[in-house]
Amino acid sequence: MLERAWIWLMGLSLAATAVALGQPLLPNGATWLAGLMVLAIAGLKARIILKDYLELAEAPQILRGLAFALSLFLLAAAGLYLAA
Repeated sequence: MLERAWIWLMGLSLAATAVALGQPLLPNGATWLAGLMVLAIAGLKARIILKDYLELAEAPQILRGLAFALSLFLLAAAGLYLAA
């Protein structure tokens, strides 16, 4: 189980790196999209860490609460990113 989580984390890290490096290739009006994609990937990685590494899959109520808090944080970060 942890091996699969590690593989997902490495794949998502590579995807975030590819998005960040590809941002200069985007048209001027769409560069903000890369930042939002990196935030979304960070959210997925955090969810994998919470569920598999911290073993919160065994405590679904706590996992749901932390996922909700994480979602609020990512929405706030996205709002600040778009406002800048």
